[in-house]
Amino acid sequence: MRLLTNQLPNRQGFTLVELLVAITVLLVFVLAYMPLSTFIAQGSQANRARLTAGNLADNMIEEIRSRSYNEVGVQGGNPAGDIPPVQTVTLDGITYTVQTWINWVDDPAGTGSCTGSGLPYDYKLVRVVVTAQGFFNNGAAVRAAAQTLVAREGEQVLLPGGNIRACVVRGWRTDAAAPDVPVESVTVELTAGPDAPQTLWTTRYGGAVFAGLKPGTYAVEVRPYSLGMIPQPDQAAWQAQVAEGSTAANKFEVEYPARLRLKLEDLDHHPVTGLAGQMLLHLDAPYGADIDKVLTAGQLQADGRLPDDLLPPLWPVGSGYPGRYQLAVTPDEAAGYLFSRVVERSHDGEKDWDGGFAGPGTEKQLVIYLAAIPSPPGDAGQAAAIGWFNGNSHVLENITDRYPRNPGEPLLPVIFQPANNQSLIKTTANQQPDFTASAMFWQQDLEIAGRSRLTLRSRQIVFKGKVVLEEQNNHPTGELLLSVPREEAAGGETGGLPGPNYGEVYFVKGVWRGDQQIVEPGAYYWPDGFRLPADYGKTPAQGGLIRR
Repeated sequence: MRLLTNQLPNRQGFTLVELLVAITVLLVFVLAYMPLSTFIAQGSQANRARLTAGNLADNMIEEIRSRSYNEVGVQGGNPAGDIPPVQTVTLDGITYTVQTWINWVDDPAGTGSCTGSGLPYDYKLVRVVVTAQGFFNNGAAVRAAAQTLVAREGEQVLLPGGNIRACVVRGWRTDAAAPDVPVESVTVELTAGPDAPQTLWTTRYGGAVFAGLKPGTYAVEVRPYSLGMIPQPDQAAWQAQVAEGSTAANKFEVEYPARLRLKLEDLDHHPVTGLAGQMLLHLDAPYGADIDKVLTAGQLQADGRLPDDLLPPLWPVGSGYPGRYQLAVTPDEAAGYLFSRVVERSHDGEKDWDGGFAGPGTEKQLVIYLAAIPSPPGDAGQAAAIGWFNGNSHVLENITDRYPRNPGEPLLPVIFQPANNQSLIKTTANQQPDFTASAMFWQQDLEIAGRSRLTLRSRQIVFKGKVVLEEQNNHPTGELLLSVPREEAAGGETGGLPGPNYGEVYFVKGVWRGDQQIVEPGAYYWPDGFRLPADYGKTPAQGGLIRR
């Protein structure tokens, strides 16, 4: 018997793996196409919106040109009229803002409205700007603009009253002979006066003309802030005197501001990150008011930097505009530091800041160096206990002495702190005290009487109080002599200057000759044999003090 078997056809199909691969490839193509299709749709919508904005601007211009000359003006403007300065129109779900500016201008065929002569209102300049803050193209705004000139048929009519012409130009120029660069779209306001308030925007000639004003005094302010610019501080406001039939004119300078980035470091280049007290930062400005800021520990960052917004935007000075800034810091007594110097830091290293900037819109990275005031060490002796004060406990003895007295022992530091809560240490007339120690810490004010000399021989001296060289009855001024102890003389150079040995001194409250300050508070190197007041006017090269 023959067995029959069913012969099934060989049917081919997709395996599960093949299906998954096909789906994956399809998804890749779909996901790649979706952003492209979205971009195409957004671009098409942006083009339509841009075309619509252009049509709105052109239509507005045509509507204004259809009016009579006297009707061409905006509500609250100069020239005045009934045209709204701002309107909104919604088309196809997009809201468009239509802004209209109308200005008086001189004949543009001449030199422009800022330098024209005669009547400052030959024409009316109409500008229309249409914007739509779109949700397409990453939210970029669509903008279209149009402008036209409107002229009166026949001769211009003299308007009653007087006029104000404001001319706004760039301030920075490296070529003094170059012509002014006008700035367009700067806001100019009449903030006070018989016909105030009024607001205009400068034309492409940089001019804004307020015509037909009642005679009187007007306050005029320039506000270029919407352009990212600032006015020259001394020119931001102007008092204009308007007379019948005349034009009061003034030029305003504006520029992109410069900025300062500040950092505090000690003389060892370590960032200053903590303050026990406060510091007053003072910026002496060449234009406008000086700037004062109080610094506290909470404003210091971990790397010693100060907040970027600590100082306001600054008017740029330098090769393109005269003037210079000066920056200084005055710590209070609790801060524990003295101001040293300000340097400009860049990739090329450090140099003293010249008080200027490279140009508009630039910034400087400045480092403010501070000198930490040394504190008395634990092994310091007390001048009162050593016998360097007389019986009054705050008057220096007229002796020559060292601490310790044994010449074979190394010098140690001494603290000058009078007993009985006295606030002043002093010498008497015709006395010449002479003290030697490794370091000296004067904790109170020091007064050196006329016809007396105080000699201090030490490597380091700290005056926590004011040092006063007394002037009295035309007698010779009290004298302070600073010297390096012979037993510690080491020679060499200090502060980059060759010469005799140097010590370091800290004048926390400065040195005064009578009522005149002759040495500012600070940390200094002094050359051996330095005398005050005789040497206070000398340069470092002449044997004067070297600021640390």
